[in-house]
Amino acid sequence: CLVGSEMCIRDRADTSMYLKTGSSSGDITRITIMGHTGFASAGNVGIGIGSPASKLHVLGDAFVSSGDESTNASLFLATPHINGQGIKKTGLIAEAIGSWSRSNLHICIDNTADDTTYASIANSKIKIQTDGNVGIGTVAPISKLHVDNTAINLTTSAASGGSATGA
Repeated sequence: CLVGSEMCIRDRADTSMYLKTGSSSGDITRITIMGHTGFASAGNVGIGIGSPASKLHVLGDAFVSSGDESTNASLFLATPHINGQGIKKTGLIAEAIGSWSRSNLHICIDNTADDTTYASIANSKIKIQTDGNVGIGTVAPISKLHVDNTAINLTTSAASGGSATGA
């Protein structure tokens, strides 16, 4: 780092690379790559933390944006399938519905056994609307809890004495 610089990248002997801001006496760690080999990281990446505990460790809030308030924002979760690559079969999708970044939240799961289709709003299993209505099995909930299915099973613990089943 340069003396008095506002930003520097440090590569230490312990195979950690840091992006820091501030002076040498008051550095603030912004990004940490642990266990890197050159530019390809084989370890953990931390944002705002000096010792990341997982592949991506963010200290503070994380922000996922679509870049346009008329476009949906998505966060996908995947387990490895081919060559360690995940297929986007499970996702949280913020469905853009208007101005001021308002959006409905969808929990989506694509159960197709292939590597070409991804979870989308068409695969929404649970929807939470901005008015607070929650839909399970429907993307158009009309009450605080709207379940679209042929049967609903509610079971209480044995200690309380029974179960209820309704359609």
